[in-house]
Amino acid sequence: MFLKIQLVILFVQILSVASRGSSGRRLKSTKHASHKNHQGDSSKEKPQEGGKNDGLKYATLNVKAQHAYGKNIKVSFNNPNFNDAGSYAFIGIFSNEEELPLNVVPDWGYFMAWLSDCYSQTCDDAVEKGSVTFSAKDPKSYYYSDYYEESYGYFPFRDGKYIACFINESYDSDDDGAESDYSLITNCKRFVVKKPPNKIRKKAKINPVKTKVKQKVAIKAKWQTPTPIQNQWVGLYAEVVENTPPRGNLSGKTLLWGYTGCPKQTGDQTETNNCSKLKKKGTITMNKSKLDKENVDAVWPLAKGFYYLCIQFHANEPYNLHKCSARIEIV
Repeated sequence: MFLKIQLVILFVQILSVASRGSSGRRLKSTKHASHKNHQGDSSKEKPQEGGKNDGLKYATLNVKAQHAYGKNIKVSFNNPNFNDAGSYAFIGIFSNEEELPLNVVPDWGYFMAWLSDCYSQTCDDAVEKGSVTFSAKDPKSYYYSDYYEESYGYFPFRDGKYIACFINESYDSDDDGAESDYSLITNCKRFVVKKPPNKIRKKAKINPVKTKVKQKVAIKAKWQTPTPIQNQWVGLYAEVVENTPPRGNLSGKTLLWGYTGCPKQTGDQTETNNCSKLKKKGTITMNKSKLDKENVDAVWPLAKGFYYLCIQFHANEPYNLHKCSARIEIV
């Protein structure tokens, strides 16, 4: 499926953001960034909203306290010092299950998504005030780590606690290899993504057109989800327990997969392979083009045996919220 995403906290996650230039700002992995402890460099993050430092008391960051699962997350900001030389502002989203303090830059191990103040990850011009929206639509907002070769924070975010932080990245030199320094522009803000409502799974249906299919022949199924979400997808899974649909976490077990809202795994966006289109019902075709290329056990044609199709409602591991079909036999 997607690049394997686990919102478990890595012991170390290293971040660097290159300066604005002809190619825009970009995240690159550096082994040189210094993060002193898991709560960031607190020596640099003291006066924030209402503090004594010029400008800081006027900066603002706002995000709605609660978001329904699957809904876009909008963060608005105001930064009077947006033109400070050598400083580049961005809004970062961090997992907050550990109840992180709001007045220090969080440890990058909790980092999962980001957008520059200029509304994307590749723009050049600083902005004084405005808003950014985290969703499956462009611009890309999830974080890709060159160092770990992993991505974090696909949309929709899983239910849980998060913080949005307005962060200044500063350089003492124009040298692209110079070490950057991070400080908060104003205090971070907490928000919560609510649990998916029971009806997402309960009212979903997926029915194979045929329950007995020959090898090398595509598997087709009709599906229905009265409450569709962005990046919703269907996976094919081998039977493990006789006459029993898959249960629990299905991460790493997907053989074939495809979006419910888009015909191809490449989705409907330009900057990513996300699929933002919402469809309540349709038909999906599973064939060689839908192989899960990250699973070494995924091969075409499928081996003879029994399988299930499952609608998946999480874009981030663990894949433990799904509705499965009747048993399908490959003969």
